Amino acid sequence: MRLQDVTGAIRKRWWVIVALTLIAMLVGAIVAYIQSPVYKVEIVIVATPPKNPTTRLPDATIAAAYSAGGLLPSIGNACESIEVAIKVSERLSGSGVDIPPEELLGKVSAQPEVSSTSLRIVVSDGSPTRAAEIANTWGEVLSLKSLAVEGNDLYDATFGTLLLGGTLSFTNRAVVPEKPTQPKPLLYVGLGAFIGLVLGLTLVIGIEYFDPHFRSTRETEEMLGLPILGMVPKERGDRSNALLPAIEEGSPAWNAYSDIRSMLIFSQKEEDVRSILVTPAVPFAAGPTVAFNLAMSIANTGRRTLLIDGDMTERAVSDLLGAAEKPGLSDALEQEAGVRGKVVEGGAADLYLLPAGKASPRSTDLVSLPFFEEELRRLEDQYDLVVIYAPPLSTSMNGAIIASNVHVSLVLIDVDLCTRRLALEALTAFERLNIKPSGVVLVNVKIKGRERAGGAGKAEVAAVSATRDKKRKKAPAAASAVPPPPAPAAAAAEPVPVEETEPEAASAAPAASGRTEPPAAAVETAAGPEPEEEMPAAGGENREVVEEFRRLGETGAPIPKTWLRALNSDKADIGGPAEAAITAYYQSFLRRYSISDESVVDITDSIIKMMRREGEYAHMSEEGAQQHLRKMLTDAGARFASTPKRGGAAAPSGEDENRPPRG
Repeated sequence: MRLQDVTGAIRKRWWVIVALTLIAMLVGAIVAYIQSPVYKVEIVIVATPPKNPTTRLPDATIAAAYSAGGLLPSIGNACESIEVAIKVSERLSGSGVDIPPEELLGKVSAQPEVSSTSLRIVVSDGSPTRAAEIANTWGEVLSLKSLAVEGNDLYDATFGTLLLGGTLSFTNRAVVPEKPTQPKPLLYVGLGAFIGLVLGLTLVIGIEYFDPHFRSTRETEEMLGLPILGMVPKERGDRSNALLPAIEEGSPAWNAYSDIRSMLIFSQKEEDVRSILVTPAVPFAAGPTVAFNLAMSIANTGRRTLLIDGDMTERAVSDLLGAAEKPGLSDALEQEAGVRGKVVEGGAADLYLLPAGKASPRSTDLVSLPFFEEELRRLEDQYDLVVIYAPPLSTSMNGAIIASNVHVSLVLIDVDLCTRRLALEALTAFERLNIKPSGVVLVNVKIKGRERAGGAGKAEVAAVSATRDKKRKKAPAAASAVPPPPAPAAAAAEPVPVEETEPEAASAAPAASGRTEPPAAAVETAAGPEPEEEMPAAGGENREVVEEFRRLGETGAPIPKTWLRALNSDKADIGGPAEAAITAYYQSFLRRYSISDESVVDITDSIIKMMRREGEYAHMSEEGAQQHLRKMLTDAGARFASTPKRGGAAAPSGEDENRPPRG
């Protein structure tokens, strides 16, 4: 367990520590309140050696025997003996205080002073006046017991022998104390706070140490050896199983599926990603919902998407969409007759469903048939993307078998149900076939309130709608991996080009983005070619990705968070495509305004350097970066009050053309 796990546990269960601390403080206050008060008084008894006959002064040798010779502790024991207690009890009875000798011994203690001939007699009692009276009476009795004079019936020869002929002197009388010495409320409350804090920390760290679930995304990646490709937030009640049409656009759940979709489509070679497997590590209710929502999110980008229910035992996806009784995959594989006529509407534009068909006890044998792979290849040619839901890995080998025939395989892990041990055991199904999944999607992840407030804006929705509408107008010929460029979206008149990201992710955009002030830098470099020229492929291979980002820039839709994070990657195969794609985005976006092509290239290069904090921007403050970017735009002759060149809308009349429009 690392330090990061400890701090994470404290942040996650801080309320346990606070609750235990408050409870312990309350207990301390209650104990202090109900505890009976105790008053303490002290008197000092001095052992005086006898006078030397020659010098007529106290004998120094005997005094040294008291302090350095070890006699004083023995004298102290004699001072708190039962014999003394009996005499004190008798004298107190005469004044109306009736306390047995044994009880008196429990109230009195004699403490020798270091390097002196003095004894400190301490008396504790619940009554301040009685404590003072006991102490004074005790001192008087000790003085009389050591005083050998005629008529002193309290004289004790034992004391005379012990003192080597000396006496005990009672030097000060006790006074009645004003305040009790016990209890001490502040001390009790402080001690309670300390004990509660220690108990809380111990409990929280203990819970985290023995928690069998994954503690963090880093631990998940390290233990499974797989990247985290997305996280679906935890929702309350029935909303955890909500289908995408019922989820509010721009909400955390909506954005989560958009991020997963972007990661799968944009971060891979798009010409190769034609089929995606979604399989849970262990069974959980929301697994089929996640598969459907991901397929619908892909379909919302205008890509013809086929969702296949590959769970031919439970048929969960088919049941979710009311198609459990329809013929489907199992019927096609049993008869080796193809799926023609079995594909049905998926409940959204560009989304189709191939049901599981009738329940089959031979599901593993069916997906192992060569005919399954052949049919999957035919479906990949007919649709832009094929999403297959497979039964949980812990209950079936079907997911691992199907994974050998698809381009991308996702393992769903419910962070509330799937433990580390169960996840590792589930992945052994892939290991047996010598296959490695593409990554993991965490489901039911708790997110903070400020993260819930973030998300994509309406511009992304407008861009998606424009893409989908444009594709519907085209003939349904061979489905391309990327839809054709959409018409400019009128809804993106005041675009917000970059959605809010985490601190380490990029949050920079040009001032022309529609914000009053350009945000500060935080991500990467490279100025791409102009839109009129032939666009190079991202990373030298993926031209379609760059084309997609150019269209995003035209509409002002937000850049996916995963690409902003990838911009700072040290890996060339990740940072290179991200650099080319985001460069294309900003070049396309800036050309919406009255800026020369040379200025577009220069400003784009500066924006990405700001994002990466490179060169002159490495130590520049956010305010300084904003001012510098604003000056560049002004010097370039940006006219924000006029209609942009490409697909933009005019800013409100009266807008100062020397500054960016208000967002």
